[in-house]
Amino acid sequence: MEVVVIGGGIVGCHMAYRLAKEGKEVFLLEKEKALGEHTSTRNSGVIHGGIYYPQESLKAKLCVRGRHLTYEFLQNHDVPHWKCGKIIVALVASELKALEKLKKQGEDNGVENLRLIDEAEVPKIEPRVRCLAALHSPETGILDMAVYIRVMERMLKVLGVTIVKQCKVLSIEDHNTLRTTRGQMEAEMIINAAGLYSDSIARMCGLEGYEIIPHKGDYYNTTEEVIRGLVYPVPDSPYSLGIHLT
Repeated sequence: MEVVVIGGGIVGCHMAYRLAKEGKEVFLLEKEKALGEHTSTRNSGVIHGGIYYPQESLKAKLCVRGRHLTYEFLQNHDVPHWKCGKIIVALVASELKALEKLKKQGEDNGVENLRLIDEAEVPKIEPRVRCLAALHSPETGILDMAVYIRVMERMLKVLGVTIVKQCKVLSIEDHNTLRTTRGQMEAEMIINAAGLYSDSIARMCGLEGYEIIPHKGDYYNTTEEVIRGLVYPVPDSPYSLGIHLT
């Protein structure tokens, strides 16, 4: 085998897609019965603007560039999406400086059209929201991740990618031999796109020092549509964006 991609989430799918377009022989391994069964579809489906990340960080660079590429891909392949915009709201005076900081950080990262809006303007965007002020990000959007994954799988098959489902990697030896629940495989190149389990795959390759600590989120459905776009609080932790409406 020329290339094995471990992990059939959206990142693994795009890696396989890009390599296959370059003419590589690609095998995509996924331990579940279907692609994208973990964090790729267990999320809010938000296309983030790139506001929250420190300037020059990979997250900042990849989020902004990735947003443009994502909208382009979704449009070209008829994946349902909506550039609905987002507001980050300040409920108390002590959060106003944090809004200004987020705006500057977003602008430094290249996020377009950010605006600070006052208490009077907020209801024009979100009629049911009451706050002191908000940061409006009109470039933020949402998409249907389930359809996105299905489109990616169809495109991978057209390109000749071999998708092996229910295939869990058990060990990696000599940096190119994989022992899996579907048998042993050898590859010239192995790409780790295993999501929350990518630290385990890294350790199989002899790479230490990486640890992923998952954070579980809970969802509640409302009986009626209460917002037009996305409504987020000012983050109170570097590890969470807070309780938000999508």
